[in-house]
Amino acid sequence: MEEAYFFDTYAAIAMFDGSENYKRYRKARAVVIDLNLFEIDYCLRRRGERPDVVSQVLEQYSTYIARYDLKSIRGAVSMKLLNKRLSPVDCIGYQVAQEYGVKFLTGDKEFEGMAGVEFVK
Repeated sequence: MEEAYFFDTYAAIAMFDGSENYKRYRKARAVVIDLNLFEIDYCLRRRGERPDVVSQVLEQYSTYIARYDLKSIRGAVSMKLLNKRLSPVDCIGYQVAQEYGVKFLTGDKEFEGMAGVEFVK
């Protein structure tokens, strides 16, 4: 069975950009939340990527959208209160990764050294 990781937006964009540091995650099952799809779409369109390319990327990441609930949101808010520099989307994503028992894959420096994080710059 392939390994699964929660891909935050940083990781998804690094994969799109062909980062050598993310090469080993190409065959991993990518878990995301719907809000990551929003961020990926926004980032790619802001950079001027072609609409068909953006659609293809979104389709790829939409194969496993994790659900979250009020418990997830409340845990994310607690995390955000402790670290104001974390984005709300990343806080929810991290919480969901914990609930699903997968590592949170990111290159965001705020997550370096945190439990349950696979930090790759």
